[in-house]
Amino acid sequence: MKKWFVLFLTIFLTLSFFGCSPDPVVPDENEQTIETDENLQIEQVETEKQTSVEKETTNGENENAKQEQVEKSVQEKSDKTKERTVEISEQENEKEQTSSEADESKNESTSASEGENPEQTEKSTEPQDTVTITIVGLDGPIIPSTKVNINSDDTVLSVTIRLLKEKGIQYEYSGKGATAYVHGIDNLYEMDEGPLSGWLYKRNGTIVSRSAGAEPVQNGDLIEWFYTEDYTKY
Repeated sequence: MKKWFVLFLTIFLTLSFFGCSPDPVVPDENEQTIETDENLQIEQVETEKQTSVEKETTNGENENAKQEQVEKSVQEKSDKTKERTVEISEQENEKEQTSSEADESKNESTSASEGENPEQTEKSTEPQDTVTITIVGLDGPIIPSTKVNINSDDTVLSVTIRLLKEKGIQYEYSGKGATAYVHGIDNLYEMDEGPLSGWLYKRNGTIVSRSAGAEPVQNGDLIEWFYTEDYTKY
C-alpha cells in the first residue's frame, strides 16, 4: 500500500512540475494599441518636421531665384542705360561735327561770296523787268492791273499765260508763235456773245492786230486784254 502511495505521489509531483507550468502572459491589447498610436504620432511629427524643412528649403531657393532674377533685371537695365547713353553721346558728337562742318561751309561760302566780282553782285541786285497786265470781261475786271516779271524772250501770250496759271484762272488757246490764238479766258469764249465776239489785246494803249504769241514785251509795258462783242469796231 505504501509503495502505491509513494508511486502515486511521485507521478503527481512529476506531472505538476512538467505539465502544469503557469499560463503564458498574453499581452494586453489596449497597451499594444496605445504603443502603436504613440509610434504613429511620433512618425507623423517627424514627417511634419521633414516637410517643414523641405518647404523652408524650397522657399529659400525660390527667394534666391527671385533675388537673382531681380539682380539680373537691374543689371540688364543698367547695361541698356549705358548703351543708350553711349548712343546719345555719339549722336551729339555727330550733330556737333555736322554743325561744325556746316559752319565751315557757310564761312567758305561767305568768303567766296566776298571774293565775287562786284559787277556780278550789282547785276543780282538790279530790279527785275516787269510788265503790267489787266484782263477785263463783260462784267468787269477778271484780273486787275498786276505786275509780272518778264524774261528777255517773253511774249504777250507767255506772260499772260504765266499770270493766269498763277491766279488759277481757266484759259484756252491754240497754236504757237504767229499762229497762236486765244479762244477763251475764265470760261468766256469767242462767239459766246455773237459771231463777231472774242478776245483782243492792247499794248501800251494800242490794239495789236498780230498774234500775242509773236508780240514781244519790254520792261514797263501795259498789256490789256478785253472781250468785245464786235471786233470790227476796232
